[in-house]
Amino acid sequence: MKVSVSVIMPVYNAERYLRAAIDSVVSQTFTDWELILVDDGSTDASAEICDEYAAGDSRIRVIHRANGGLSAARNTALDVAVGEWITFVDSDDMLHSQFLATLIEIQHHSGSEIVCAGAVEGAEPTFKEVGVPSLRTYKAEQATRLTLYQRHGMLNTAWSKVFARRIFDKERFTPGILYEDLDFFYRAYAQVDTVTFTRARLYFYRSTPGSLVRRWRDNRLDVLAVTERLENYMHEHNRRLVAAARDRRLSANFNMLIEAARHDRPDVTLACWQLIKKYRLRSLVNPMVRAKNRVGILLSYLGMSMFLKLSRWVGK
Repeated sequence: MKVSVSVIMPVYNAERYLRAAIDSVVSQTFTDWELILVDDGSTDASAEICDEYAAGDSRIRVIHRANGGLSAARNTALDVAVGEWITFVDSDDMLHSQFLATLIEIQHHSGSEIVCAGAVEGAEPTFKEVGVPSLRTYKAEQATRLTLYQRHGMLNTAWSKVFARRIFDKERFTPGILYEDLDFFYRAYAQVDTVTFTRARLYFYRSTPGSLVRRWRDNRLDVLAVTERLENYMHEHNRRLVAAARDRRLSANFNMLIEAARHDRPDVTLACWQLIKKYRLRSLVNPMVRAKNRVGILLSYLGMSMFLKLSRWVGK
C-alpha cells in the first residue's frame, strides 16, 4: 500500500479525548492517508477504542506495545509508515479538517520538505475558516534561528507539521526523555534546504491541567540536558546558530531555576543560577533575544534571592 501521508498518533491512557482526535483525522478533506495508532501500554479503554476504529477503516492500523514513552512510540510507527509525508498528532489534540489538504498544497507550491502550521490552544477547539493562508519560506538555518528565539510563531513541536519521509531515515526521536520535540526539531531542519510556515491555525493543542510539563517531576530537568546537547550540536555543526542555542539554553535555565526554587531543589537552583550568570551578558547584548529573556537577565543582576522574589510576585 502506498499513501501520501502517514499520520502517527501515540496513545497512552487517552480514552477521554481519543475519539475526538481520531475523528479529526478521519474527517480530513484530503483522503490519501494512513493513520498509525500506537497503543503504548494503555491501562484504560484506549486500546479497545483504537481497535474499534481500525476495524471500521482500512486506512487505520494499530500497534500494541509495552509502555515505552512518546519517543519510542513514534519511532515504532516510523518503522512501518509507508507515506511519502509524515505528520504527528497527540492523542488529546485535534486537526482542522483541512490540515492535510492545506499543508500538502503548500508543500507542492513551496517545494519545502518541512511545512509548519500555526496552532490554537485551549480547552476545546476554536478552528476558523482557512481562507488563503499567508506563507513564509525560510532557509532551514533561519527557520532554526527563529524557532530557537521563539519568534514569528515558529514552534519547536513535532506536531502541526508535515515532514518528508526521508528525514527519518537519519533522524529519530530520543527515547526516555521529556522535551523530545525540542531535542528533535533542529536535527530535522538540518536535513532540508527550506522550511515553509503558515500562520493558519490548523492544529488544536489541548491544554490539560495534568499535562506533564505543567507539574513538577524530576524528568522536567531533562530540558537542561536537551538544551546543553542543542548548544553542543551547534558548536560542532553550525556555529552561526550558537548564539541562538545559547539563548534557548539560558531560557530553560531561567524556567528551571524558578520551578526548582518553588519545589525546594537547592542543588538545581544553584546549578541554573551559575549558568545564568555565565550566559546572561552575551544574551543581553544580542538584539535577537526576546523581551522576556531580556527582562529576566536584567532582574538577575539584583541577585538570585531578589530575582526569585520578583518572579513569585509576577507569577501571582
